[in-house]
Amino acid sequence: GLVGSEMCIRDSTCRAQISGVGDLAEQFGDDVAVVGVGALDDPEAIAEFAGTVSDDVTLLSDPDGEVWRHFEVTAQSTYVVLDADGEQQASGFLDPDALVSTVSSLVAG
Repeated sequence: GLVGSEMCIRDSTCRAQISGVGDLAEQFGDDVAVVGVGALDDPEAIAEFAGTVSDDVTLLSDPDGEVWRHFEVTAQSTYVVLDADGEQQASGFLDPDALVSTVSSLVAG
């Protein structure tokens, strides 16, 4: 499975969420790929922010927003949760409990 979360260069809500994304990656890293997508910003700003994110999170740079468009992400603080077949299981703002619950259910099968 994949949990996608854009990297939050300037959004304070999103910056507050990033530690939870790292925790999620540590908790489920053997079963789930947790991916942060730095989008719609200067590649240098994306790279600088990436230095603050857990090493357990795979980071992608998407300055043109192609990944955002593919998954129809329209705002910061958006999660996209995919199952093992790449089917979207959740999308949008998910509080930490909802995110963990969604991922737990997918991992449990």
